[in-house]
Amino acid sequence: MINSVHKQHTRKACRLFGKSALLLGFLALPVNAMAAPPVLSVFYSSQDLFSIHANNLNRMVEAELVLSYQSDNPGPPQITNLLQNIKVTDKNKKVAAVEFRTLSSPGTIMIMLISKIPLSGYVPLALAKVVGTVSSMTALLRYENGTTEVPHVVITNPSQEQLAETAALKSATGQPLNAATTGSVQSPAVRSSGSDTRIQSPSDDVSSGGVPATTPATAPVNESRPAPSPETARQFSQPDAVISAGNTGEPKTGPAVYNVIRRESLLDRFTAEPGEGTAAVLEELLLRNNDGFLQDPPLVLSDGRSALIVTLPSNGVESPKFFITGGHCTNFIINKSGVWSLEIVPERGAKTVLVTEMSGRVSIEYQLNVAPPLESFAFETSSSVLAEFVRAANNLLSLKKP
Repeated sequence: MINSVHKQHTRKACRLFGKSALLLGFLALPVNAMAAPPVLSVFYSSQDLFSIHANNLNRMVEAELVLSYQSDNPGPPQITNLLQNIKVTDKNKKVAAVEFRTLSSPGTIMIMLISKIPLSGYVPLALAKVVGTVSSMTALLRYENGTTEVPHVVITNPSQEQLAETAALKSATGQPLNAATTGSVQSPAVRSSGSDTRIQSPSDDVSSGGVPATTPATAPVNESRPAPSPETARQFSQPDAVISAGNTGEPKTGPAVYNVIRRESLLDRFTAEPGEGTAAVLEELLLRNNDGFLQDPPLVLSDGRSALIVTLPSNGVESPKFFITGGHCTNFIINKSGVWSLEIVPERGAKTVLVTEMSGRVSIEYQLNVAPPLESFAFETSSSVLAEFVRAANNLLSLKKP
């Protein structure tokens, strides 16, 4: 599958935007086609509600999660245990199979669970009502055989549209904007097979990568981003609580310093080209493929429906975390070499879609090749360079339509 993605980017211009069966093959790939590592996902669903779930578990019995968030709400977040319906028989009576404990302080949530029965596959863990955004999550998993593992992490925050909808709902019901919305949560069903328990989501419709198909999750578009320079690096500090693979489970507190690397984007290179920015110029830049990642199709309009697949190089060392801005992840796979392929649907009208990979103390920003459709782009309030880029992208894609 990964090889087919690479082949797409070595074809001539006439084939760059042709339809292929790659996306269908990506979605149909069975989970057991590779030894997929465990993945923890935090997805915003609606009304201040974040879903925390795990996938690719293999008989897990303990987990410790530390989630960092940013919020203007002074109150503690509300945490719902989605494992409470799992029961075992103890002394002729049904008791909870999973011990679930939470500990929170401003900006941090810690979730600890111990299961009397091993958990495998896709497992919804918790729902968190947080008025704000999730900045990071780390975890340590322990399996039935005594081994421990640090899972991969994928985080998606609310879009500007979702934040506006929640604010409108609070205003209509007289709630303060920094208060958590009210509502009930439905726990998932449970299916047992022998001594191994698998959790069934309410829809039981889970993609090969472990993202529930019925839970779209989007992230805010960073429209205030200053004009970038070519590939740069900077440092910033972020409050964090981290669990590493080799420690005893005690969180480290204090600021975590990251070295942030921003890859040069297609828009950067388009802006630097001399002369008029035309569709032909944009097509030539796409053929050079200097993005530091692979994208299929190489260019996409952010109409809210079109999907792309981005393949990121493996760092070969750390378990990465991914932050997606301006779109939502609908599927992903990881090969045995640690190469990630993410299927992303850009948010409708998004001018910028970022995938930020955080590994160890290094953060790499990849800006995907996306442009809004002409009908949803505000030419009167945008820069002339961005307007030229949007026109060129729309013209190029219209020429490539069959």
